[in-house]
Amino acid sequence: MNIFEHDLKAHFQASSAIRDIVGNKIYPEIIPERTTIPAITYTIIFGEPRNSLDGFTSGLVNYQVQMDCWCAAYEAAMMLARAVRDQANIPYTTFNTVIREYPGQSDYESETKRYRRMLSLSC
Repeated sequence: MNIFEHDLKAHFQASSAIRDIVGNKIYPEIIPERTTIPAITYTIIFGEPRNSLDGFTSGLVNYQVQMDCWCAAYEAAMMLARAVRDQANIPYTTFNTVIREYPGQSDYESETKRYRRMLSLSC
């Protein structure tokens, strides 16, 4: 886990609304086997280094992140997505977040019986 991922996870775990729903179940890309839901997964779509007058020396990166909120019921997934949205709007010490897509796309996986609500963030 890189520094950005560590900070991203810490930022969302700092929300009592999110912790009340998922505890500490925030994972990169997939939910581990035998993990109960609700849970959150995140996927870093890409990172774009920000340049300065000297080239790519600023040390800043713009990350595009997909956050997936997984629950057993549709309304619960919507509530978790709202909590993620609200926390994304709170400034963090090491990065800023802009919501690119909310409410995002919804999905239901019939094999796993899980509802998913997706959000797109720019950090």
